[in-house]
Amino acid sequence: MNQLNAVLRPCFAISPILFSSFFLFFTATSAFASDPQSTGMFQPHFGNLQEELATATANNKRLVVYFWQENCPYCDQIEKEVFSLSKVKTQVGERFSAIDVNIFGAVEITGFNGVKTNEKGFSNSLKVSYTPTVVFFEKDGSEAFRLPGFWREPHFLAAVSYVGDGEYKKTSFQDFLRYKWFNPENKKEGGE
Repeated sequence: MNQLNAVLRPCFAISPILFSSFFLFFTATSAFASDPQSTGMFQPHFGNLQEELATATANNKRLVVYFWQENCPYCDQIEKEVFSLSKVKTQVGERFSAIDVNIFGAVEITGFNGVKTNEKGFSNSLKVSYTPTVVFFEKDGSEAFRLPGFWREPHFLAAVSYVGDGEYKKTSFQDFLRYKWFNPENKKEGGE
């Protein structure tokens, strides 16, 4: 019996360390559990982007798609710090129908061209390779503007205005920010 205790004692001594390690791992990974629907900004979609686009157009809006993935710290950050703000939800909702797509998702989607694929295939077809990425679409389904990466609220609202006001057809986003959005002489609502 003493020999058995001598063998098992080191195993039991390690178990609190293993438990702590597993606890920290699962706590850390769940900290980046993105859930775009919880922001209240994105509408559930039914997998047919042609219909989503037609509905948006019928409501005199454009379609915007937020591409995200699980365990993405910047997705989690933009959802909590930007998409959850009532000002952002209001300004996006006035001009756009917003949906979300998981770039590794298996949900079936019919693209703008009528081809059936899944979320991952659709993301690949648009060459969305990192997250977060927000893509604003024209009323015909072509890409109007892409906002890659994490952007804070004033910059994201600038992008909403940039596309919503048609400025993307006239100037670069960088020039729009510099000369119109953040320029005190041309103060737009939402600019700092």
